Amino acid sequence: MTLDDRTKKHLIVLGIFCGIVTGMFLILFTITLLARKSWNQGLKVSVQETLDRQDDGRFQVEEPILLKSASATATAIYKVSDAKFPQADTFALIVRLPTIAGPQPAVFLYSQKDGAKFYAYAIENGKAHALFDPKVYAASVGYWEERLPRLIKKNALTNSLR
Repeated sequence: MTLDDRTKKHLIVLGIFCGIVTGMFLILFTITLLARKSWNQGLKVSVQETLDRQDDGRFQVEEPILLKSASATATAIYKVSDAKFPQADTFALIVRLPTIAGPQPAVFLYSQKDGAKFYAYAIENGKAHALFDPKVYAASVGYWEERLPRLIKKNALTNSLR
């Protein structure tokens, strides 16, 4: 069975189109992999600055915890050393919380002793402080305070086994 010239032309055009789309996906994938380290470092600095703004020097942000869940695109979890309780396993989560001013980065702290608690927004909110009151966004804050211990248990154990 032979193909006529018109069908061959369409197949060639389709092959070129598929090659271009595949090439674009490969470029995007490569850029994403190369930017991941920089992105994690920027979030780590943001978490450290937020912790220092509230309790200067008490917490030290350490290595990131690799998340193996769908929430990895919107959150980052870091191991944190606590100068007040050095033996305790403490973790910090940074996540976007919806607010009236749009999504804002929020930091939560988790320890086995205290559980998960909202810590602070990772922004300088100045006069708009009342807009970002965590009591106004209790549903979102409560969701992450409930979800964070499960993320830690699921992911911190697998990271320690690497």
